[in-house]
Amino acid sequence: MNCVVCGERTRPPSLETVPYRAAPGVKLEGVAVYHCSNPKCGESFTEYPNLAGLEAQIAERVARRPGRLDGRSLRFLRRALDWSGQDMARHLGVQAETVSRWENGALTMAEPSERLLRLCVLYRGSHSMADLETQLARTGEAAPDAPLVVDLRALAPASNGGRIAANPAAHLALVA
Repeated sequence: MNCVVCGERTRPPSLETVPYRAAPGVKLEGVAVYHCSNPKCGESFTEYPNLAGLEAQIAERVARRPGRLDGRSLRFLRRALDWSGQDMARHLGVQAETVSRWENGALTMAEPSERLLRLCVLYRGSHSMADLETQLARTGEAAPDAPLVVDLRALAPASNGGRIAANPAAHLALVA
């Protein structure tokens, strides 16, 4: 692989634990990190196989996490559902400005709306109603201090064989 900044070859990847900037408080284990071999450049790039599958797995874990969701988590879940702010407002029966205020931390999302958002994330696939009730009851629990950790080694590769790479500053590049 070549560095997308300077074009030099990168060193063989090392498996590292890195923060996932798109979702607050999430760390990914087993991430292939490439470091540029050019000492003047010094860039590093992370490679995520099956980015869509990874984000779906993180969204489910964020939705299942006890405690209230902060604005950045709300934004991540909204995007994981592929909703615009307008879409989320329509689905939850609020104004688009309210969604913006939730995501920016100016307003706390009401617990029933938060439960509905969690439900939407958790039940994109098929789950039992008992599981839903158990997870929604956990909303009132205190959030753990430890970050979520997702092990990429347990994630199945993308079915289309494509891979996405991104440097830690969130610049995306397609990997052939």
